[in-house]
Amino acid sequence: QSNVLVDLKEGEYKAYLTDFGLSSILCERLKECSIEASTIVRPGAIRWTAPELMRSPDSPPDVKPSTQNDMYSFGRVMFHLLTLTVPWHDIDDYRVIQKIQNGEDVPRPEVSEATSDVTDARWDHIKQCWSIDPAARP
Repeated sequence: QSNVLVDLKEGEYKAYLTDFGLSSILCERLKECSIEASTIVRPGAIRWTAPELMRSPDSPPDVKPSTQNDMYSFGRVMFHLLTLTVPWHDIDDYRVIQKIQNGEDVPRPEVSEATSDVTDARWDHIKQCWSIDPAARP
């Protein structure tokens, strides 16, 4: 939410995504943040974190942030901007982690005036960004 800054210049809005690399720096300093006993998540916003960055204690420790992880997060940002709703706004972080690790995804919102910007083409792009396979992401 607070990682998207909006600026208005000469009648045009520009969005700036921030926090690139800050989570990695924290990760180096803190190593890992335990959210729940069986899951270890690197610092950052859970609802925007790619599944491969969420790992169990027996997963390889060498998973590094990548462009594919950023594309997953970008899909979440697109969802948030188009629906004005945080992904899984109605459940707690623990359940969000479970859903992501189980391959579940945020459902497409019901068609309404408030979600008219969520066109089929945009939804298809969002879903591609959320692919469980990082190599299949744009």
